Amino acid sequence: MHDGFKVVELSERVAKGNTWDGLTEEDAVITTRFDGHDSLAYGVDWCRLPPRDGKSLVVSCSFYDHAMHLWREPTS
Repeated sequence: MHDGFKVVELSERVAKGNTWDGLTEEDAVITTRFDGHDSLAYGVDWCRLPPRDGKSLVVSCSFYDHAMHLWREPTS
């Protein structure tokens, strides 16, 4: 919450097995991060419209400064 938002891609082993046992760095790779909030990063959601230019629209908000940011993250 104090380190921004991260989009994480899970390996097939973790995604299919629903397990975090023996998790390695290769099992959860940060693909995108957003550090634009000056306050506690509080909530995030993805737009369900089709991606534009290969990137999904994301909205995130912060707590103390009541800020909302729109940003894009690459789709796989």
